[in-house]
Amino acid sequence: MLGPRISLRSVSIVSICSFLLLGLQLAFQMFLAAAFGAGAAMDAYVAAIALPAVISSVLAGAVSYVFVPRFIDAWTNDAPEAAWALAGSCLAIGFLVTASLALACTLAAEPIVAFLQPGFLPDRTVTAVALLRLLGWLAVINTCVSLLQAIHHCRGQFATPALGALAGMAVTIIFAAVFYRRIGVEAVAVGTLSGALINAVILGPILARPAPWTWVGREALWRILRPMLPLVVIGGYCQVDPLVDRYLASSMRLGSIAHLGYAGRINAAALLVATSGLSYVAFPVLAGHSASGNREGLRELLAQAIRLLMLVLLPLVAAITLYTQDVLAELFERGRFSSSDTQAVAWLVVLYLGVLVGGGFGEILAKTFYALSDVRTPLAIGACGLTLGVALKIWLSPDYRTSGLAVATSVYYLLNATALGAILHWRLGGLASRALLATAGRAAASTIAATTVAWSVTRTGIHFDAIAAVVVGAAVYLAALWLLREPILVSRDRSLAAVPAGRLPRMNAARVDGHES
Repeated sequence: MLGPRISLRSVSIVSICSFLLLGLQLAFQMFLAAAFGAGAAMDAYVAAIALPAVISSVLAGAVSYVFVPRFIDAWTNDAPEAAWALAGSCLAIGFLVTASLALACTLAAEPIVAFLQPGFLPDRTVTAVALLRLLGWLAVINTCVSLLQAIHHCRGQFATPALGALAGMAVTIIFAAVFYRRIGVEAVAVGTLSGALINAVILGPILARPAPWTWVGREALWRILRPMLPLVVIGGYCQVDPLVDRYLASSMRLGSIAHLGYAGRINAAALLVATSGLSYVAFPVLAGHSASGNREGLRELLAQAIRLLMLVLLPLVAAITLYTQDVLAELFERGRFSSSDTQAVAWLVVLYLGVLVGGGFGEILAKTFYALSDVRTPLAIGACGLTLGVALKIWLSPDYRTSGLAVATSVYYLLNATALGAILHWRLGGLASRALLATAGRAAASTIAATTVAWSVTRTGIHFDAIAAVVVGAAVYLAALWLLREPILVSRDRSLAAVPAGRLPRMNAARVDGHES
């Protein structure tokens, strides 16, 4: 179980694995671009995977966000058997619900595709139906994976989930690359399912226990289901955004959904690198502070997490703005992916920057609310933001097409994060504004230095100069932060929010898969 600190070693382990995962995801996108481009098959795949992704996001989020504080609370109060009973019950509930929905996707694939993609021509409809019948089962596996990851994180184990994700992505790429010439885009769907299953198998051994599993009591189960129901209902509404995009884009020109898919996955990969290490490590510790009543420790932890996000997001935004099109051209323009596809996807990636910034800050802010056992506030803000976003999409899409969809999404993500931050700032009594401003200033100065040097690299005319500029710029950015004595980098205390957290579990220190943190 986690102690009162977030170890930078823990964050680093997950972040390194996230960078490796980013490399595999980039390789996967390059394969998809070369093999399928932005044609009808990719339109169908992106449309078909949207519904299973939404289902798993809603249920996995509902189960894990409610589960983590309850699991930690039970373990903190010296009740490990109750904690494990809670884990088994949540896993069973998630499996049964998602299996029922996956079966519905299999049996009713044709009317579902007809409803969600009304603008599809017959060839894309047939392909999307076949893919949905396969990918519907992805919701089952992903929900189980999410809960297994949460159990690992609650016990201070971060390397195994990160390595499981790496292995799963590797299997997906290998399967799709070997079989796509024989069975087409369905190889991508089967490979995605196979990769998710491998991930689950790697995470599964944590459930092996000498004592028999028991079902949690009715009262304890209701304490889980009661806050979970609004997460599923309102959270489900908040997650329909990708379905709205696919619905509106289905009537646009061929390749529009594929372009949205490529841009969305690139943005998601950037968000993964920016926030996953911090977010995964922070949430159990936030919940631990809340369970022990240490509001000051929670406030300090959140402030330092925001500072760390600033250090990551500011240079990332600059790099994406300046170099996305050049990097995509160097990596993606081969096979069926044309220069016009590069321009369209690069423009959408830049327009999605609001999602990167708003999503990065919004994730850690929302998890702080969940750690405080407040699910209503982030859900209400998310629902209001999405309503505004959908209205903007309907208004902008007829004239601005996919660009209008991307801008509307960025706007409401930024508004959501701003509202969450303002409420937490008021509720926790401030978030060390001077330290935040100082970190922002150092990050801005370092970003200017990095972009200046990176621009010089692009003028050399070397092969893959845009990629080299990004790598050199990243090194210069870190060196500049070090020279400016950014506390997060130069402090000898290798943890965040090193504040006593009151009564903690019996474990004296957090462990990362067997290593002291």
